[in-house]
Amino acid sequence: MSEFIVGARGHDFGRHSAEELLCSIGDAGFRCTQLAYTKAVEGVKSYADVTPALVDATNAAVQKSGVSIAVDGTYVELGYADEDKRRAEVAKALSQVPVAKALRAGCMGSETTNMAKQPTVSRKEAQEALLRSLGEIIPICEEQGVLFAVECVYYHSMNTPEAVRLVLDTIASPNLRVICDLANYVQPRGFLRGLQRRLRDAARPAPARPPRPAGGGCPGPRRQRYCVHEELFLKPRPRKALPLGELARKRLRGQGRCQTAFTLR
Repeated sequence: MSEFIVGARGHDFGRHSAEELLCSIGDAGFRCTQLAYTKAVEGVKSYADVTPALVDATNAAVQKSGVSIAVDGTYVELGYADEDKRRAEVAKALSQVPVAKALRAGCMGSETTNMAKQPTVSRKEAQEALLRSLGEIIPICEEQGVLFAVECVYYHSMNTPEAVRLVLDTIASPNLRVICDLANYVQPRGFLRGLQRRLRDAARPAPARPPRPAGGGCPGPRRQRYCVHEELFLKPRPRKALPLGELARKRLRGQGRCQTAFTLR
């Protein structure tokens, strides 16, 4: 049976030295991480700052903490339609292939460019640029024995399951993988509208309720439609002790309800 290994993103823990970061992740109960040097390690502002000494320090931290590198997070813009920009991003990714190999990372990982970064470019053009970028990166990964994974995000160039299928079928390499974060497939527009409506309704002052008459009866005709026998639900009812492992079923007749209680061993 496959084993699921639970990990955490390094940059969710803030910026630290490699040792402090991996030890913090291990102390939190995780066994692996997505390590994005430019987002999580102090002093790293660009991929040029990922030096052999830093990689050696990271490997030492892996041994000390017991936290492995599941994903070497290499965030580059693979979907730039501008060829000069795209080639510069590909060069960044290629510079990290030896790093991922030295770290024995499960894979390298990248997103595929937010469409808002090039508003005059169509998604078809961005996807074609993405395919050109992967066509240059994957052969090097195959030579080095490194896996390269791309992540689908609904507002990026690779934005749907169909787009993922297109990329996988076009590149057709066992070294190309997919990072699947299902939340990134869902557009939140409807959810946000519903949330805004609920927040707006919650901010309105609640209408005053009519005073309840003494004696606990129903306050008036409006509520009588929803009023039920309070003694049925509010008063504790004696229950018989049930043997362990048995299913006890008691029907409350007259109202068409059924109450079922389970006792586990």
